[in-house]
Amino acid sequence: MASYSGDKDAYQRRLRRIEGQVRGLQRMVDEDQYCIDILTQVAAVTKALQAVSIGLVEDHLAHCVVDAARQSPEEGAAKVKESTTLHAIDIQIEEYHHYNSQKAGEPLFLLAPSGPSVPRAVDTGRDALRWGGRLYVVTTDGEGAFDDLTGQVITLPAIPEPLSPMLYLLPAQLAGYHLGLSCYAAAVAND
Repeated sequence: MASYSGDKDAYQRRLRRIEGQVRGLQRMVDEDQYCIDILTQVAAVTKALQAVSIGLVEDHLAHCVVDAARQSPEEGAAKVKESTTLHAIDIQIEEYHHYNSQKAGEPLFLLAPSGPSVPRAVDTGRDALRWGGRLYVVTTDGEGAFDDLTGQVITLPAIPEPLSPMLYLLPAQLAGYHLGLSCYAAAVAND
């Protein structure tokens, strides 16, 4: 039985609503609507899909992972790893430290604009390197806290906080999308 079975009707309603939003996007493009209006609707669809995704991950963790962990720690760990390989969503730094399953050679991307979370982000970067991972940091121009780490540091200009998601998160989502496509293509090529 699927972990989301109890919420199946709610998931189907949400997905039908999203399907309607996507059809609306197609109409907007057909009608040559203004780009920003279309992008606004794309953002709404993306947020709705992320909400479904997060709900499914929460259901999976609450049921499948817990059931596997009751059988053995190894089976529980395997279910957690299965949840994060290609279906990764961003996790808070504290959760990374608590549930880390990073292996040597795997990348860790830190989005750490200047602010109160930088010291903990530096600790996270050190841990990633200590475990043999590859580190990529995106931070604010002039932020020197990551200078001592041997990972790749990318700096972006400081901008007002309301605009920061456009500068920080959109490129990260695009990179994640392309990495996912690359993993899929590699998996298909190996079959």
